[in-house]
Amino acid sequence: MRRAFWVGLGAAALVGSVAACKKASDGPAPSATPAPAPSPPPRKSGLSVRSEIGALDPDAAKKAVEAAMPSIRECVARPRKKMPYFGGDVETVLRIDASGKVAWAHFLRSELGDVEAEKCVLDALARQDWPKPEDADAGEARQSLELRASEDERPPTAWSESDLGDAGGKLVTALEGCRQKSGTAGLRATFYVDPRGAVMSVGVATEDEKGLAAVDCAVQAVRAQTFPTPGSYPAKVSVGVGR
Repeated sequence: MRRAFWVGLGAAALVGSVAACKKASDGPAPSATPAPAPSPPPRKSGLSVRSEIGALDPDAAKKAVEAAMPSIRECVARPRKKMPYFGGDVETVLRIDASGKVAWAHFLRSELGDVEAEKCVLDALARQDWPKPEDADAGEARQSLELRASEDERPPTAWSESDLGDAGGKLVTALEGCRQKSGTAGLRATFYVDPRGAVMSVGVATEDEKGLAAVDCAVQAVRAQTFPTPGSYPAKVSVGVGR
């Protein structure tokens, strides 16, 4: 972070007097050399520097996250009523403007698998009072949260992209179209598949804020597919494109 600062230029004047001593035969002693006129005071010169991204006070940012936690827990509690195993680790990115308000926010990483719960989490964070960025037009807050289900709950079957069959290839193509249209460097959809092969819920994380425009497109791309059955218990899988 670069702070605003001033650069001042100064000068010092040296005033000296020279007195000459004269022997008696040399005539009257010369007068002292007159002091030069003092230099005028230097003009104040400076350079103000302001960075685009500044630091946020860590204690104030921590308080903002702590204040949001009750609402965030409610966000994940709602889908957990139908899916007791619902949850996962997430990482959010928030851009804080010069007034301390959230300009935009997105998930850099999310294992939740439900876009409504993800929006709820971001809204809970955006409602808080964030510190103003120091000497900058904006600040950035990144927060990792563990929003996992109880260890007593049976987790969904862990799937990879290869378990999706032909539908997996179609999904990658569709997601790549969403990514290119938005201009984001990468996006990743995480979703649950029920025993019939139907999509239960979908969540989306993006590499940058441009991906916010790709979220709805990615959700629709996932829901348009019919996947193989995972058996008698739901499966959970993530598919990513780009970086």
